[in-house]
Amino acid sequence: MDLEALRQALLALPSDTKTAEKFAEETGLTQDTVRGLVERGQVKTIRMGRRVLINMVDIRVRCLADLDLSFLNLQGEAER
Repeated sequence: MDLEALRQALLALPSDTKTAEKFAEETGLTQDTVRGLVERGQVKTIRMGRRVLINMVDIRVRCLADLDLSFLNLQGEAER
């Protein structure tokens, strides 16, 4: 997969925000754990009125930053 295809795949993901409850359900964490992560600033949030939503874009970026993409060259083609 080249870098452009990876970027497009990330942009196509369904939601940029999730409630803490939905995030907990999908990750298998407890709601108390998610609340703690939010309170300590380990998970970035977006406030929409009274609602606090988990910023999934930030999580995706942080996950991608940890990926080893050294197998890709600058043109985005896999090295052989």
